[in-house]
Amino acid sequence: MKHDDWAYEREWRVHMPLLDQPAGDGYSIFEEDKQIFEAIYLGCRMTEKDAAQIVAAVRKHLPKTKIYRAQKSTQAFSLEMTELD
Repeated sequence: MKHDDWAYEREWRVHMPLLDQPAGDGYSIFEEDKQIFEAIYLGCRMTEKDAAQIVAAVRKHLPKTKIYRAQKSTQAFSLEMTELD
């Protein structure tokens, strides 16, 4: 979730080829080019459970994709992005 002041950015992304895949675990059986998903950014309000599920899916299906987690800055009115291992 983002503050209403930033709502115009509309951060959602859609990967269309996945919509044409047969029912299953919801992931493509084809290996994606690493440039398709260079990074995934998890918001600071995301629950730990949701974040863990997304991280597990990314690690399994897109292992070359970087994952960042947002945290509120203690120094300024901003977010800091920390790369997850």
